[in-house]
Amino acid sequence: MRPIFLPGLLCLAGATMLGASVLGGVPFGAHAARAQAAPAASAQPGAHRQTVAQRFAEANTTHDGHLTLAQAQAGFPAMAYLFDRIDRDRKGYITMADIHAYYEAKRAARRAASD
Repeated sequence: MRPIFLPGLLCLAGATMLGASVLGGVPFGAHAARAQAAPAASAQPGAHRQTVAQRFAEANTTHDGHLTLAQAQAGFPAMAYLFDRIDRDRKGYITMADIHAYYEAKRAARRAASD
């Protein structure tokens, strides 16, 4: 977001997005701690993003390919939110194949609705 210039004032529209660059490298506000703690790699676009498979693998602490609701709640909240929708067979766990099937069904429903 760009700064808005007024006579004699610099109003920072979206100042939290501008961060330290506006104040000469000094972080400010609620985001100061995060800005200081953030690794240098986060400056690269997309460096902090993980694939679903990577998040799944990290959350699957038993490394058995079965993500339980408890594991999802602890390490992959987005999947915990969708858990009941993805676990259609009510097995008590989801797999990457279940996740792929869920998203493919959503895509197919969108395609059918747009036809």
